[in-house]
Amino acid sequence: MTAAVTALALLAATPALPAAGASAQQPSLEPDAAAPPAPLFASHDELAVTLTADFTQLEGDRRTSPDRPGTVSVAGPDGAPVEIGMEIRTRAEFRLDRSNCFFPPLRIDVDGSDAVGTVFDGQDDLKIVSSCRPGRARYDQLVPLEYLTYRALNEVTDRSFRVRAVRLTLVDTDPSGEPTTRSAFFIEDDEALAERFGATAFELDEGRALPVTAFDVRSLVTTGVFEYMIGNTDWSEVTGHNVAILDRGGVAVAVPYDFDFSGLVDAPYAAPTRDLGLDSVQERL
Repeated sequence: MTAAVTALALLAATPALPAAGASAQQPSLEPDAAAPPAPLFASHDELAVTLTADFTQLEGDRRTSPDRPGTVSVAGPDGAPVEIGMEIRTRAEFRLDRSNCFFPPLRIDVDGSDAVGTVFDGQDDLKIVSSCRPGRARYDQLVPLEYLTYRALNEVTDRSFRVRAVRLTLVDTDPSGEPTTRSAFFIEDDEALAERFGATAFELDEGRALPVTAFDVRSLVTTGVFEYMIGNTDWSEVTGHNVAILDRGGVAVAVPYDFDFSGLVDAPYAAPTRDLGLDSVQERL
């Protein structure tokens, strides 16, 4: 495919954002004031949460990720537990491979009508990060390390995903399952992040890429320097790989996420991106 056809296809697929060569100057947005985060992310205190679902069935959802019914229980305003309806499913790619992770990463869709007046008020789509090999100390410690990496980025820029530490109890509705409790954290949804900045979440079609000139230069520099600082090579802003893209007035804003392949977290399965000539994630280029 020629560069001209690629540019035309990109322009058709992304009408709100400029195609390659559309601007001779890199756009640069002024720092913007973010709206306050939703109640779930307004505190850094660890939150006790219980998820009830058929986790035996969910652990088998590797090739497909159907929605499974469940409930989330959390203390209400008066301290009494409140049960909220939800749908839960597996997510991600690498960690869905059983050879990489025994327990798959999860995502929940909260029933908004049940959540009114609770800490989940206003929440919809939430990623959950927990140990993918529960009970193994080397893997369990990855959760707080990645959580603190997100928190470090919060200190650098408001244009970052909010996270909330969770003491997570899983109750399996399958009679063969047993309740387990572990450390975990929630990650703010893309749409919620975008809304805080008066932007919209932008999804690239698979195989597409945005030109670097479409991006706010400040977000590019922040992303690049932060990823270098934590020793991460598993990302690409132009393809949206582990980088959320926000459309703010026709300018793309890069927001990085998913840091388990970084040298700072140093997961046992982490490896540097091929063709960089690095031997481990503990090296920087």
